[in-house]
Amino acid sequence: MLEKEDFKKIGEVVEEKISSVEKNLEKKIEKEIGELAMMTKKGFDAIDERFGKIDGRFGKIDGRFDKVNERFNKVDEKFGKIDKRFDKVDERFGKIDERFDRLEKMILRGDEAIVKLLIKNEERIEKLEKRVEKLELKLGLRTS
Repeated sequence: MLEKEDFKKIGEVVEEKISSVEKNLEKKIEKEIGELAMMTKKGFDAIDERFGKIDGRFGKIDGRFDKVNERFNKVDEKFGKIDKRFDKVDERFGKIDERFDRLEKMILRGDEAIVKLLIKNEERIEKLEKRVEKLELKLGLRTS
């Protein structure tokens, strides 16, 4: 027959195993959460990078249009061909509007990408929570 000390030893071994499983579970969960966080961060970094490039392009465009406007002012003063110059300026502003339309579309796509990432992360977190719950039930750490 088993004695009281044998039961204590068995209890200690079981507690060590449970503790080990809990630690492994925590490490796996932390790792998966870290991976999800990195994926989310990479997504946001990519979006930030795209918007940074877009901002840079529009900054260059603004600089170019400032120079163009200076040139047109000189031409208008010298030759008085205001109508032709305004037609060209109107065309250029039309191009700017097109570029802003494209930028708006890119921003909307970025918003959609962010929402998709958030939904995926929520789904993954729910799956992880279900896995943790199942493991806790298996280990007897939780009752159903």
